[in-house]
Amino acid sequence: HTLKTMYADDKWTLMLDAANTEGDDEQQKMLEAHYQETYQQLLDGQYQVALKAANDVAFTYPVLGNYTQKYELIKVMAYAGLKDFRKADTLIKGFLTRFSNDSLADWGRQVLNYIQKNINSYKESRVYTKN
Repeated sequence: HTLKTMYADDKWTLMLDAANTEGDDEQQKMLEAHYQETYQQLLDGQYQVALKAANDVAFTYPVLGNYTQKYELIKVMAYAGLKDFRKADTLIKGFLTRFSNDSLADWGRQVLNYIQKNINSYKESRVYTKN
């Protein structure tokens, strides 16, 4: 048993719970702001910056919760933006395997379609320019 379960109605336990909840709310707000900034970087074509932010987010916010999937999609789209379609393809397929029933799975499938359409045209353009 933990002290929290043994003394659930104690005034000190209730105060600590309230303080932790407030801290959690503030962390959530900061995480949401970080996500929005990272997503905007992606939209602005700052793929390398967005990729670094998505890779480093867990150092600042160790508990990502439902943002885990969102940041994974940012990584995929950043790799696609950097024309690293193989890496993006591998990541999105892993995402769809792990999160097939997630609310973001449809978005993931749209990203996969984009990658698959572009991976072939990108290969063809690279072959064409080499000749």
